[in-house]
Amino acid sequence: MKKLDKILLKALKAAFILALLAMITHIAITRIGSLFTSSSRDIAVYENVDFMSYGRTDIVRAVILDRRVVSISHRREHPYFYTVNRIAVLEVFKGDAQVGDIMEISQLRRHQPFRIINTPDPLSFSRGDDVILFMGMPHRSHITHLPASLLAGGQGVYRAISSCGNRFDEGIIAAYHESPQIAYVEFEDFSPNSVVQLTVGDLMLIRYEAGLGPRPYNLQPPEDVDRSRLLECIARAEHHLPQKYMLPGWDDVQILLDEAIRVRDNPYSRQIHVNHASFDLRYAMRRLGINTNAPVPGSHPTIIGSEP
Repeated sequence: MKKLDKILLKALKAAFILALLAMITHIAITRIGSLFTSSSRDIAVYENVDFMSYGRTDIVRAVILDRRVVSISHRREHPYFYTVNRIAVLEVFKGDAQVGDIMEISQLRRHQPFRIINTPDPLSFSRGDDVILFMGMPHRSHITHLPASLLAGGQGVYRAISSCGNRFDEGIIAAYHESPQIAYVEFEDFSPNSVVQLTVGDLMLIRYEAGLGPRPYNLQPPEDVDRSRLLECIARAEHHLPQKYMLPGWDDVQILLDEAIRVRDNPYSRQIHVNHASFDLRYAMRRLGINTNAPVPGSHPTIIGSEP
């Protein structure tokens, strides 16, 4: 009986050691594999053009000139590797760029603890590629000081070719003004990971909202836009206007208040613009210590009593 107990004890110990080794091996394989593959869980997926374009500093059509790889380390961290492409701007839909400008865009290749840099770029451009780019602030810009970055996961990059294979040799803007019916023509995705279809009309609307072009043909005010929270924020900010000289930092609130009023008064403002204007103004007021949840005096009638 004692012999059987010893055999069972040894078997249990062996099984425990094997299970522990299997778990350690699985963790090691997962960690090593993560060095060579990117995880889609860390990538924000944009649902539509509104969300994809909001907050982008520049949206342009450009041709790729060349590229280089740079590595940047901060303190004792392992290096980050980036691919930097030079581009020549052909058309501007948003931002301060001018046609003919030479700009640079950056892509985070991968954070490589073991200095392995032979992983592919998120988007592999070739010299001469004619593309539409949604650009914004670079990854860790306060440290890297890199040029504008692209959206993660291959989003916001399209070939300047229609989905039917037609090219815009004279320019997308010129083609639209000549034939407004092409507003519904879609562009060819540059990356298979793209989930948002971009049309010529989308670019014309972005250009109009950026103040770079006329209102697109047949543009109608959007329906069912809820401005109630925005109106409440504007009323609260205007209620505190007499105190602005006693509130250090009011200048930031004033800028956002002016933008909120512009969004409120624009019949073509969409829900995303209303939501962001409301959020930005509320956040700025909270930073000054203004209670954004208290009722605004005079904004609602006070019910003193009712007749029987």
